[in-house]
Amino acid sequence: MSYYTYFDLEIENPNNIEYSEEEIVQQLYEMWSTADAIRYKTFKDMLFDAMQWDEYEEDMIALSKLNPDLHFVLYGNGEDSGDFWVEHFINGKYQLCFGHIVYEEFDENKMEEWEE
Repeated sequence: MSYYTYFDLEIENPNNIEYSEEEIVQQLYEMWSTADAIRYKTFKDMLFDAMQWDEYEEDMIALSKLNPDLHFVLYGNGEDSGDFWVEHFINGKYQLCFGHIVYEEFDENKMEEWEE
């Protein structure tokens, strides 16, 4: 049984180079080893659906090497509660940053009466 994650990919372009979103999608398709890839037709469709992409780190590192001047930011929200993160990829390097839930501090002055 595979694990499903909702992925969202953003591309930052700090050097303002010319690039093609369609070319990047094609590069991802060529390296994807998951069958889920074939059901996506556009960049936007591909990134807002839950899918099994077990090799995402290897694929994203390879993609970042093909496009060394771009900063890829991949957001993930897994099927398990609390499994959310963002991972950055630039020219074969990466940084994984886990999400943390932070609750507001209790403030008795914000208490409200219940209306029935």
